[in-house]
Amino acid sequence: PIQVAIVGLGYSGVELAATISERLKNTGTVKAINFQTTICPNAPPGNREAALKVIT
Repeated sequence: PIQVAIVGLGYSGVELAATISERLKNTGTVKAINFQTTICPNAPPGNREAALKVIT
């Protein structure tokens, strides 16, 4: 199986993780690594919640 790690979960990191996961389907996994306590730290709360749903 393919394993991919995405480091950093700003807007682009979340988008990249979601896109790769979607393309891999069941042939691999994506691990999202974030050093901050929240994803998309500069985003409004609603956008942050939507991004969290996309990557979980």
